[in-house]
Amino acid sequence: MQDFDVDINIRGTLMHRGKGFWSGKHLTEKHRTNISKSLEGHRQSSETRAKNSKAHTGKIYSQETRQKMSESHKDQVPWNKGKRTPPEVIAKLSAAHIGKVMSAETRAKMSENCSMRRPEIRAKVSAATKGRPLTQEHRTKISNSKKGKPRPDIVGNKNPVWNGGTSFEPYCPRFNEEFKNRVRAFFRFRCIKCGKTQEENGKKLHVHHVNYKKEACCDEDIPKYFAPLCSSCHPRTNKDREKWQKEFTEIIEVQFGGKCYLTRGEQVAAGGRYNGNI
Repeated sequence: MQDFDVDINIRGTLMHRGKGFWSGKHLTEKHRTNISKSLEGHRQSSETRAKNSKAHTGKIYSQETRQKMSESHKDQVPWNKGKRTPPEVIAKLSAAHIGKVMSAETRAKMSENCSMRRPEIRAKVSAATKGRPLTQEHRTKISNSKKGKPRPDIVGNKNPVWNGGTSFEPYCPRFNEEFKNRVRAFFRFRCIKCGKTQEENGKKLHVHHVNYKKEACCDEDIPKYFAPLCSSCHPRTNKDREKWQKEFTEIIEVQFGGKCYLTRGEQVAAGGRYNGNI
């Protein structure tokens, strides 16, 4: 006789576990629906849930098993795809968790079990989302969700673009608003990267130090290369600095002959045609 572990639940549904008649077979959609309906409203006892939890605690599936599970779910449409959780259910879930405080041990376990902490999962997510553009609506939602929330995890030397505190160093006195305006005027008040106008930017364009040297205006040995950037492009230059420095240097040297700002005389001669006021 085959070794079956047979349970009969309160609705009389025959459930087989282990190897036997059902091994390797797939249920029809009708059969799945009937089973689902028969179990509607049925709640497992706390004792049963505790047994299930204990049986699965610490269980680690082999890579082969994980692969089989993955392949068995291919082309299957998730049951909750396109469905939204009803407001009353959200309210119940919220009420059920009010006042609950997780212990430090529980939080530590949840942190350790978080799949995003595994390098292979992070690599997969990164590859899947790389180059995927976000809609303006999505960007706005992300921005609004972070407004007013302190982020101590990215302050100071914890920030991924931390550069030894150079942002606190003073600029050369010659790098003033009058000089910045001559840089903007030279490029016709357009972002050197995307071409956005100062008017489209909604405020004055940022004037970026191409070589990231704040003392460039005062030091004769440092090339005086500057680039006007819009509010969207400028923050990107905090990462991959060598790449941006090379790109902007080539633009200034090749396209503009090494020049990137108007002299005072040229600004006066322009007769205010490029004042850039908004």
